[in-house]
Amino acid sequence: MQQRPLLKSLAECHVAGDASKEAGCAHPGSPTALKLVSWNIDGLNDKEIQARTLSICNALNRLEPDVVFLQEVVPSIVGVVKKHLSRYRYIPGDDKGYFAVTLINKKSVTYTSHSVVPFTSTQMDRHIVCVEATFNGLPLVLMNTHLESMAYSSQVRSIQLRKCFRRCMKEPSDRTVIFGGDLNLRDSEVASVGGVPDGMLDVWEACGSSPATRHTWDMSVNDNLDFGGEQAKPKCRFDRVYVRPSQPPCLVPASFLLTGKERLQHGGCFPSDHWGLVCCFSHS
Repeated sequence: MQQRPLLKSLAECHVAGDASKEAGCAHPGSPTALKLVSWNIDGLNDKEIQARTLSICNALNRLEPDVVFLQEVVPSIVGVVKKHLSRYRYIPGDDKGYFAVTLINKKSVTYTSHSVVPFTSTQMDRHIVCVEATFNGLPLVLMNTHLESMAYSSQVRSIQLRKCFRRCMKEPSDRTVIFGGDLNLRDSEVASVGGVPDGMLDVWEACGSSPATRHTWDMSVNDNLDFGGEQAKPKCRFDRVYVRPSQPPCLVPASFLLTGKERLQHGGCFPSDHWGLVCCFSHS
């Protein structure tokens, strides 16, 4: 597939890999490297939920991201998240049912404002948590969401994706816009809305499209969910992060890693049925 101009200009300087050993940004220690983690933490699954949430909090504390996008947070684990991630400002999309939560590091990211935008098309109470902030003086727009689930919701999900892309592109050009979460996407749905807009990047693609980091929901490895049979082992790239760089570009994709691939010491399950995405952006 032919690379779009912006993607082609950045492709040579990026890497992809596995963050199971809590790897850092491509330029560790750099005050200009932004690290973002996106993770569906499977709060709708009661199995070992407190232990799984604590494991996720511990992983985030080791990774020390500047920004965290969480999906499927539920009220019963909010206390654990707030207690063990106290260095972060907690910005929820709701306080009941299940919802997205954005966390921003109080030391490295300066909060400006936020809003919660519900999807009018949703049957599953889905929304976007939109945060405006600055990182080293660079203006950011952070859009965390959980698009409609299940194959039968493809049309609704495409409508939601189109709305998110349009919102990203409407932001002022001096801002870096990062949009992501558990998008439940199939590649055909991205194509159905005309593809990724010109001027935006799929971070996994920008970092080399490594097969090792393609599948963020992989039942051939992750056995937290029982699909009832050896043949039913689906794997998908449901979780994605996109960036619309500012003009001129200030923060560009530097690395794309996965985390959450180690089982809990007690209980034997993984922290979630989804792997977490660890995305680093370097100052261009």
